[in-house]
Amino acid sequence: MTGVTRWTGHEAGLLRKAMRKTGKAFAELVGVNQCQIPRWEGRGETLELSVANQEALDTVLARADPDVQQRFAALLTERAAAEHEERAEELLRRDPRTSRHPVDGKLMTLVEEGIYLSGPDNRSV
Repeated sequence: MTGVTRWTGHEAGLLRKAMRKTGKAFAELVGVNQCQIPRWEGRGETLELSVANQEALDTVLARADPDVQQRFAALLTERAAAEHEERAEELLRRDPRTSRHPVDGKLMTLVEEGIYLSGPDNRSV
């Protein structure tokens, strides 16, 4: 999976959620103080992270298991579909597994066969 072109607090939060990490565990993985994570997520897209933090998040994403990368892509896709959000769509266009639906033009991501965890409770469907 390619990296995110510009990380904000929102994408960092989605990656933490995809990794299913607590704020403390995620902060240790990224190499920042654990107090930073709630600030990042709270400021969302209004926060542009430093180059060092962006590189750290790119590294964490690149080293993540494929299932984590797929969950991250799915979270971005869900947001793009729900809000028709151009920024999320732009991030996903860089993933070679995405394509546009021929009828409505929405961005689609291939979801491999198997158990799919969905919703806030991550129930299998």
